[in-house]
Amino acid sequence: MWHGGGAKRLGYENRPFVPSHSWMGQSIYKHAAVTVLQLTNRTHRSVLTSTTVRPFVSVQESLPCPNINNKMSLTTGSPRYFYKTESGVALPLETPQDFALFLQDIPQNGGPYLRVLRLSDLVCEMLTRQDHHQWLVYFAKVLSGASNLQELRLGHSQNLLLAPSSLSTSIRNCRSLKVLELHAGGPLTIAMLPKMTGQLVHVVHQVDSMDDHYDYSQFFRCAAMQNLKILALDCFEHSDHPFRIGGWRCHSLESLTLRYSYAPVDYLVKANPHLRDLTLTEVQSCDAFSGNWPFLHRLSIDAIGLDQFAIASGVFHLDLMRCDAAEQDDDIRETDLIPQAVKNTGPTELSLSTSFKVRQQLWRKLVASMSSVRSLEICFEAVMASESECQDMKTWMNEVLPLLLGSQVETLTIKVHTWARNTWVYTPDGPLRISPEVGDEVFTPFRNLCMVLGPQLGNIISEFGHLGKLQTLSVEVHEGDQLGVSTSKAAFVQKWQVSRSEYNQCQLWAVSP
Repeated sequence: MWHGGGAKRLGYENRPFVPSHSWMGQSIYKHAAVTVLQLTNRTHRSVLTSTTVRPFVSVQESLPCPNINNKMSLTTGSPRYFYKTESGVALPLETPQDFALFLQDIPQNGGPYLRVLRLSDLVCEMLTRQDHHQWLVYFAKVLSGASNLQELRLGHSQNLLLAPSSLSTSIRNCRSLKVLELHAGGPLTIAMLPKMTGQLVHVVHQVDSMDDHYDYSQFFRCAAMQNLKILALDCFEHSDHPFRIGGWRCHSLESLTLRYSYAPVDYLVKANPHLRDLTLTEVQSCDAFSGNWPFLHRLSIDAIGLDQFAIASGVFHLDLMRCDAAEQDDDIRETDLIPQAVKNTGPTELSLSTSFKVRQQLWRKLVASMSSVRSLEICFEAVMASESECQDMKTWMNEVLPLLLGSQVETLTIKVHTWARNTWVYTPDGPLRISPEVGDEVFTPFRNLCMVLGPQLGNIISEFGHLGKLQTLSVEVHEGDQLGVSTSKAAFVQKWQVSRSEYNQCQLWAVSP
């Protein structure tokens, strides 16, 4: 329980670039059962576990920036507040200014009260710069005192370890650490993983370049991984020596994600009998595939990968990625791998990522293979905000949606991600360049379509709804600036309920999303 107090002065010994200042209230770190730090450059998502919060500390002073040239200062602007919840304290830290406050506000012995520490890519990029090296050094010291830290997220992690500091040692010595996410990693972060002293249960290691590949074999053999439950790796390349020999320590995985890898997939799956969730993105297998993974609950795989992994056992949720890319491969078009995979696995839930231009023949075959599917989600991920793409969506609604209404699907979700511009465009001279910025008016065709979408869908449902068992229909249209770079946000979300008369006549009724 928090007990308020009068103003108290806190000293910051051994912190040469951080001045002391006054708090209105006692130190939050001495009373926090759980402390959550969320450092992100995106809109803050609440990490509070209780809806009832109350401010109890305000930092109101102007804070000098401890950079080398000392030409700028960071100020709080309006007062910063920390909120007490039933589970402890949440500190919403979003920017480099927030990180400066964090370095100043946490006392030398505040580390033991930290539980979750997530640094955004923006903050981590700042720490890699030479003029903020002092910040990185001090942050490593703070982390070394975080004896109860359970979750750590770092961006630009390879570059952070390149900088001269004790950060790698501090991370390795976090004995209570359970969740470790390292983004933009590389050889240094991979070399650090086998030396972890704690028992990790959740590890994410992502890299920026998909051209490089790494040997994770020592990672799989270390004691810190023997209780691992969730693992996501990029660019895993099987080494020359026999993978099955040498002390595999991890048999407890429940979720495995591999991207851009050449790995012994069949062995990894069968070595973990508790595995329920498997994601394979542009993965090639270096061992023979048995065709039988009977204990999987969810399988997410790009459609091209179906050529290597002809799954013969059932899954509850099948997620087929990049169906449009598979359609561009003549061999895949001829073998009908996509509908065959649906038929073989017999999923109750099916997710597809595709485009509006996928041939109608595929949709017909897909519907014929979906006898087991009760929940269907279709995601159009790379739709350019243009009049032509909008027309493609109208055509799809009129021609393909009636086919889907003839299936056994009860819940249908359609997601459309529209983008103002592509990452790259070709110029008349040949070289690639970033496409120019455009205004929001590019989204006008899709926004106009959304305004009349309800009546149009109502007409389709009234004409074809009696052919199947559809009960719920949802449509989401998202808008984003630059495909492959930025994120999209929901601009239109609507959910409808299908009602049926005693004569099986169907009507569409809007309900709360």
